Amino acid sequence: MKRTVILLAVGALLLGCPIARAQQVDEASKSAARDLGREGLEAYKAGRYDEAVEKLSRAYAVVKVPGLGLWTARALEKAGKLVEASEIYHEVGMLPVTEGDRAVQEVAQQEAAKEREALLPRIPKLAVQVQGAAASEVEVMVDGVAVASALIGVARPANPGSHTASAKLGEQEMSEEVTLAEGESKTVVLELSAPATAEPPAVERPATAPGTNPTADRGPHEGKLQRTLGWVGLGVGGAGLVFGTATGIMVLKKKSALEGDGCVDGACYTDQGDDVDSYNSMRTLSTVGFVVGGVGAAAGAALLLTAPKPKETGSRVRAWVGVGSAGLAGSF
Repeated sequence: MKRTVILLAVGALLLGCPIARAQQVDEASKSAARDLGREGLEAYKAGRYDEAVEKLSRAYAVVKVPGLGLWTARALEKAGKLVEASEIYHEVGMLPVTEGDRAVQEVAQQEAAKEREALLPRIPKLAVQVQGAAASEVEVMVDGVAVASALIGVARPANPGSHTASAKLGEQEMSEEVTLAEGESKTVVLELSAPATAEPPAVERPATAPGTNPTADRGPHEGKLQRTLGWVGLGVGGAGLVFGTATGIMVLKKKSALEGDGCVDGACYTDQGDDVDSYNSMRTLSTVGFVVGGVGAAAGAALLLTAPKPKETGSRVRAWVGVGSAGLAGSF
């Protein structure tokens, strides 16, 4: 009790000391801060620590002297605000010492350093980890105060008592309550799920019974279209084969005529140039006709043979090619 009374007296004395400040404070403000400081010291002595914190903090904000800062930190510590008290103790040690009361201010700074060193092991620590999402994508808060993404998962000082840790990702939000005792360290793990990617709706296909032909189960319209395309392919193929055959016969006749006019081993006279060009053109056309005819006939036949067959009747189709003619034969 005696030490408390002495320290209160020292604190009150500090309020009246000359102060060197970078920012000038008018006399009325100094007087008001002095009165607040005295009231705060009285509240501290009476054990009304929340009131002491409120008044001493306001006075210290105006009159930045080590003695008043020391008592502000002590009041915060008694009120259970250990983190804030530690910061004020540290700040007191960084304040410039004025000329008029150097010895007294240095004593206050020494006291602040000792009391902070004793306080640090009592401060709890809380780490908030997030699973299911990157730290940069999540908004993490402790007691409504945002936590920097770089500090997610890192143990941070916290005051003793209950705390609420929360994480938000899009529409998802998770929170958890945790209680910390002095000197205790805890980790809260909040699990979030990554946003689901939209998938196209699945297309249902009718099941195929074992031993059945999927082609035969197609709808009548699809089978009709396939058969139509098959007939078209056969028609184009037949026409191509007929054309190729006809031009081929003409090529043979043209070659025989050129050889009869004196062409030997592909070498002809100069005045036969037009006939030679005509011969080469017909030979090319004959080749194209046979190629188109073969491809068309094969594709058409494949389409017809794989097309669904009408249930009431069967059909058989075969293609035939002769010299100078081609066609289809079958029963339907």
